[in-house]
Amino acid sequence: MAVLGSHEFHVEVLADEDTGKVRALLTDGEFKPVEVAAESLVINMLLDGAPSQFTLNYVDSSSPAEFATTDKVLAAAIHDGWDGEAAIAIAIAGAPR
Repeated sequence: MAVLGSHEFHVEVLADEDTGKVRALLTDGEFKPVEVAAESLVINMLLDGAPSQFTLNYVDSSSPAEFATTDKVLAAAIHDGWDGEAAIAIAIAGAPR
C-alpha cells in the first residue's frame, strides 16, 4: 500500500509471482475507488542497486481505477516482500502525484 499526496489517494499493488501479473488499485483517501483519466501508472524502484521503471496500463474493467502489467521481475520483487524504496507516479485531475 502506498499513500499519494497527503492521504488524498492510496495505491494497493498486488502481484502474482507465478503469472507475473501486477495490478495497482487506486482509491481515494477513504479507500473508495476513483476514476482517473490517466492511461498509465509508473513504479520506479531500485532492484539489485539499479534504478528500474515499470509501467502499468489502465485496465478498462468494472474497477475504474485499476492498472496492470505482466512483468515477472516486478512481480517477484513485490511478492518476495521487497523492502527498498519505490515511487509511484500518476497524474490525477491533471496534477502529478
